[in-house]
Amino acid sequence: MRPGPGRILDVLSAPTALGFSVSKAGCVLAGCCYGRMTDGWLHVTMSHLHTSAIERTVPVRFLEMGFSAVLAAIALWALLRAGGPRLRDGTIFSAYVLAASLARFASGYLRGDYEIVLGPLHAVQWGALILAVAAGSSLAFLVATRRST
Repeated sequence: MRPGPGRILDVLSAPTALGFSVSKAGCVLAGCCYGRMTDGWLHVTMSHLHTSAIERTVPVRFLEMGFSAVLAAIALWALLRAGGPRLRDGTIFSAYVLAASLARFASGYLRGDYEIVLGPLHAVQWGALILAVAAGSSLAFLVATRRST
C-alpha cells in the first residue's frame, strides 16, 4: 500500500527541520539574518553585513538553529514512537509547520535585518502568521477527526 501525501509530509518533517537548522550555518558564515543590537548578556559580536562595524547582536541564527534541531527531534520521535493512539497522517507535519511559523514570527522581534514593514509587523512576520493560522487550522481538524485504531 502506497503512503498518502499526509504520511509523506510527516516523514519529511524531521529532515526539513534539520535542514533548516543546518542552513542557518550559512547565515552565520554570510553574516546575514542578524539580530538587533543589544547590550544584554546573550549576544554575539559580529561585523555588520553592510557597514563592517563591529556590533553586539542577539544571536537569532543560533536560537533558530537550536529550535529547529529540537523540532526535528520531536518530529522524529513522534514518527517513530510506539504505543499510544496512532496520529492521523499529516498531524506531525501540521504541528511542525505551526511551531516553526510561531518561532519565525517571534524571532521577528529579535532580528535587526528586516526592512519591509507592513503596519505593525515585518513582512516575514505576516507570512509566518498566515502559515501559523493555516497549520493550526489543519492541526485542529486532524486532531478532531483522528481515527481510533
